[in-house]
Amino acid sequence: MSTRERIEAFRRKWAAKDPRPDDYQNNDRRMPFTLWVDTLLWERDRRKAEEQLIHAIATEIVEQHDHEDGDES
Repeated sequence: MSTRERIEAFRRKWAAKDPRPDDYQNNDRRMPFTLWVDTLLWERDRRKAEEQLIHAIATEIVEQHDHEDGDES
């Protein structure tokens, strides 16, 4: 799977997990407190997963670059 495909799959996966109903997404409508907390937790988990994905992609790029250079250190 290409990097672009991995990123798109990540976005689709996390968009599907968004706890907010459609009418609360992309607007400033006031949310009930429990939905607000669920949204904050979802955003925190999404950011952690995003950091892991970025790290994994960066590691693969560095390893590929090192392999191409013949540097096995």
